[in-house]
Amino acid sequence: MPLTNRIFIASASLLIALFFVGVDLAAKPSPESCAIDGYDKDGLMALRQAGYEISDPAKLDKLALDMMPCLSDPDPLLRDKFAYEGYVEFLRNGQISDAAVKTLRVSLIEILASETIDQHGVKKPFAALVLAEVARQERLEKSFTPEERQGLLDAATDYMRSIKDYRGYDARVGWRHGVAHAADLLMQLSLNEALEPSQQEQIRDAVLTKINPETAESEAPHFYIYGEPDRLARPILYLALRGAFDENDWTEWMQQLSDPAPFKDWSEVFQSQEGLAKLHNTKAFAAAIYINAVNSGNEKVEVLAAPALDVLKALP
Repeated sequence: MPLTNRIFIASASLLIALFFVGVDLAAKPSPESCAIDGYDKDGLMALRQAGYEISDPAKLDKLALDMMPCLSDPDPLLRDKFAYEGYVEFLRNGQISDAAVKTLRVSLIEILASETIDQHGVKKPFAALVLAEVARQERLEKSFTPEERQGLLDAATDYMRSIKDYRGYDARVGWRHGVAHAADLLMQLSLNEALEPSQQEQIRDAVLTKINPETAESEAPHFYIYGEPDRLARPILYLALRGAFDENDWTEWMQQLSDPAPFKDWSEVFQSQEGLAKLHNTKAFAAAIYINAVNSGNEKVEVLAAPALDVLKALP
């Protein structure tokens, strides 16, 4: 083969290879990293160890906003220990301004609504977890307008309904735990005395969608193994504590869990992974409700015990 032809073929092959490398990189974007001006990893962890002490309020506000990319860092020390624990410190101790909290809230809601690929699956779960702290602060200080509160509730329930990534703990990346973190956010919202009955119902309906999580046809049915049913039970228990619904309402809502659909009856669930997953997840949630209700010592919560027990009796 002439040398010029060999050079042309080699060049064409290189271009094709580069094209497919580019396509692959586009499909798997790199996660954001925890890079803050003036600090390396050791510096950030030292700042955490020192209690995030920054005397200038403006610089502390800037740090709180600059930390946002850390929530999607695959390093659990930077994401969990530095960033998440830092936000807990800032929000529970009132260390950052109202303006910074508002900017943080808007940015976190945008993350939950984003369709950007996150190959490690940590960004949205940790945005939800920090939003739970924002919701807690608002609940105590009553600092949101009704529209802002509804916006946060919509973001929380939309996220819960949209979750398709059920990964839990990984030895290298740490926790994802999307369902549990979304439930924590809904729990903080369920405690808010400013919620209207329709908003309380919105929380309850969102929880219902994840008691038995949907998976794609190409994926295996998901069995909860990281304590998700207990976390899903919490917003329901706190809604009951608030007296959100009467006993008949709770009975009607819990009865939905007794329905074996899409199976003809519960005896059929033993013939497939889908059925076994439905039985496992339903039983775990109903048991979490029942155990907490009967041991609550509060008559408002105890109304959940009988309907939860009815669900457990209906299951094989």
